[in-house]
Amino acid sequence: MRSFYDIDQQDVIVGIGGDWDTFALQNDSPSAQAAEVTGYPLWDSVEGFETMSYLNALFFAVRRKGIPLNLRYRCDSPKMARLFNMTISPLRENGLRVEHVQIAPGPHMQHQTAVDFSLHYSPKKCSVCCAFLIGDEWVDPFTLPTTVDFPKGVGLCEHCKKEALNAIAQHDTDLHGKVIPFR
Repeated sequence: MRSFYDIDQQDVIVGIGGDWDTFALQNDSPSAQAAEVTGYPLWDSVEGFETMSYLNALFFAVRRKGIPLNLRYRCDSPKMARLFNMTISPLRENGLRVEHVQIAPGPHMQHQTAVDFSLHYSPKKCSVCCAFLIGDEWVDPFTLPTTVDFPKGVGLCEHCKKEALNAIAQHDTDLHGKVIPFR
């Protein structure tokens, strides 16, 4: 699976391609098809302040330096873990192309029962690695044999925040190992 979206300098979606619509329909999201989101701000389709901040920081780094940035993330369905690579590349006039390539399907869930932790916890899912905040712990639902939870919100776990900061720091280092200062 390979898809992409292009955004302009104001982060309005101006183009979508690849397997975007097929992926949207396979995931029961007809409202995410290209015709439904093109021409609208990307932020209308992103849930959660932390996820918006995460993407905004990555976009800023690419726009500032003018070179692509690659990160891995999970995009799970209720029955399967999926690993993707996201490449953010600069376009003319401060636009960006965000390409998503599935690099590995994950384990299939062997059951269809969702466990609801809402009586005991305030479930939140990391929008990058798909771990769930259960109490004070970030837990990967695919490591638990009988647990799939659909959280009420999204955020970023500490591991994914550090990965993003490391990727941005490495992105901001020139070929001689010197950090390029913000201008």
